[in-house]
Amino acid sequence: MFRKLKEYLKRCEEDSKNNIDASKYNDKVATKTDWEPLNTSAANFNTRVLENAGKNLLYYKTTMSMKMVSGIFIAIGLVLFLFVDPRQYGRWFPETMEEGLGQLICLFFSVVGASMLYFTSFPITFDGKKGLLIKRQRP
Repeated sequence: MFRKLKEYLKRCEEDSKNNIDASKYNDKVATKTDWEPLNTSAANFNTRVLENAGKNLLYYKTTMSMKMVSGIFIAIGLVLFLFVDPRQYGRWFPETMEEGLGQLICLFFSVVGASMLYFTSFPITFDGKKGLLIKRQRP
């Protein structure tokens, strides 16, 4: 059973590799570039999508699934914050914890979600006309 699962996962990994034919771009740099991602363990879903904004302009845009994951973190933190009263810390947490620690944990979830949303919302732009890579600026 595990052998079949291992073979299936290996096939999925081979199918997900970037099979980009750089010769179709007719560019010296594209043929010398390695098209495999450097970090394959960042997320198991698409966080950005490449879009064409003109003849020589490409940019990565944040996907809706990334915005939803960030929103879930924010929502969980805020909803639990409403139910965790600093005077009732023994309700969900051991009595050894200080008052307000439960609320800090809830706020931590919201801050993590908000920072995920903030840092992934900036586009990465490739300007072919100027030959620039613009990161973390609005086009």
